[in-house]
Formats: sequence, C-alpha cells, structure tokens
Amino acid sequence: RARGRTLLVLDTAGDEAETTTSAAGATTTAAAGAECPHENNSVFLFAPYEENQPAGVNWRAGIEHAVADINNEGGILGCTVEVQFEGTQGDPDIGLQVVSEGVELDPYALLGTVFSSVTNVNMVVAQEAEIPQFVGAEAPDITNREVNGDNNFIFRTSFGGDNAAPKLVTFMLEEGVQKVDIIYKNDEFGAGGAGAHRDAMEAEGIEIGEEIL
Repeated sequence: RARGRTLLVLDTAGDEAETTTSAAGATTTAAAGAECPHENNSVFLFAPYEENQPAGVNWRAGIEHAVADINNEGGILGCTVEVQFEGTQGDPDIGLQVVSEGVELDPYALLGTVFSSVTNVNMVVAQEAEIPQFVGAEAPDITNREVNGDNNFIFRTSFGGDNAAPKLVTFMLEEGVQKVDIIYKNDEFGAGGAGAHRDAMEAEGIEIGEEIL
C-alpha cells in the first residue's frame, strides 16, 4: 500500500481474492465478481509515452488493448479501468514535466515511459510521490538499486539490457560467432546496453572489434 492506494489485478481463474505485497509496499489484490470499492467506480492510471516513436505507439496500443479486455470482463474488482495518455515527444525535459503533472492527478500507477533517457529523468518524481511506475525502459541502471537511489517504485515490463545480453550471447555462441563490432547511441539505453553486451561477450571469450558511436 503506497499513500493509501491499493493496486488491483483481476484474477479470471476464480472468485477468491489473493493479496500480495510488492517491493514497493503496494498491496496487489486479485479477485473476480467483486463490487468496486471506489465511489467513482473506476481505477485511474496515468500513461506518459513517446507518441512520436514506434516504441511509444506500440506501448499505447498494448495498454489500450489490455484495458479493453479487462473492462470487457468486468474491470478490476468491479471497477472500470481508466487511462489518461500524455505524450512526451521522446524528450527527457518534456517527459519530466508530463510525469510531474501526472502525479498531481493521484493515479494508482504510472504506465510509462518507454525510452530509458526519458525514464531516467522522470522516475524520481514517481518515487517521491510513492506511485508505482511500470516502464518499458531497458537501460540497466533503471533498476540498479546502487544507482537509482533504492527506488522501490520502478518496475520493468521487459528485460533490462543486463538481463537480455547473456541470452543474446548464448545464441551467438550457438551460431559460432567469434568477433563482434558494436554500434550504439551514446544515451542511457545505448551506452548501458553496449556495456552490458560487452561484458557478456567478453565473459564468454567473444572478441570485441570496433565500437562506433
């Protein structure tokens, strides 16, 4: 439970509720066929996203699809899920402003952002507001507690670069790859991902050739 809020997840497998506590201290309750406990009969989520980028467009489409499915099945504990989307233009400064304005709406959770460079700036705002934030960002530092200030409110929806790299390296070894050049963008995602892949390849004896920014 964060700031008196409870995160609710619909369990379509049965009517009995199951309650767990996340690392953020947020209580997650799963139940079906329940009556919404809120006066407005809704659960409000705020979704900052990169509206001018394919990753952001896909992020919004996925949220809309999931929310439609959940609401068609009766919502969460009988509550309709409502989402407000706001674009960040993929810009860290605009993303910070959008998330700062979003937390003032007191959502149950934030769904976004996707870009690591944008998330790295705005996730502190969600942390200070004690609002769980689910992101698509994959830069290793996003969930590195030694770097992110013990942020208990940030959650990934996909592998970070440090987790994905060993899986790619395993595939490369199976294909007989012996030497690799690395091309990356010098931002949180690019530099962080390049570092994670470099470490994973060197650990398995794959030679690193040129590194091009």
